[in-house]
Amino acid sequence: MDRITGIALFEALELDYIQEGSDQKDLLTRQLARYMSQLRLLAPPLNFTSIHYSVIGGPVKYSRSRLFSDPESGPVVPAPPTGPFESEKTMNLQLRHLNTLDSCDPIVVAAHSKTHPLVFTHNDLAPRNIILDHSTSKILAIIDWECAGWFPAH
Repeated sequence: MDRITGIALFEALELDYIQEGSDQKDLLTRQLARYMSQLRLLAPPLNFTSIHYSVIGGPVKYSRSRLFSDPESGPVVPAPPTGPFESEKTMNLQLRHLNTLDSCDPIVVAAHSKTHPLVFTHNDLAPRNIILDHSTSKILAIIDWECAGWFPAH
């Protein structure tokens, strides 16, 4: 693995390297949108038979999953990797932590009431995982791909 010389987007924002409404921010936004569009075009492997499939096959780690109590490891631990699932419906049920749709926010109800195409997703895209060039503020790398996989395009 190589180290990338640059600055994380969250640091650049905190240090005001990128100003709100600036040309740099517009350029960065367009560059990131292009990368995300390219990722969403990646086809799953030919042997792909289920959804919610990690890039290495099998279960997917969640970066934003709920936390829960575990008597063996302490009061709060991250949710374990899950999937693959045979259908979007079973995946959504797991994402809702077995809650029924009528107990969810309207935005969740809308997303979980339809079938979506599968797309390749980073699944932990956050300012800490976007590395910029110090001088140009262009994206050098997107890091931390352990949560990536093929997911419904919610």
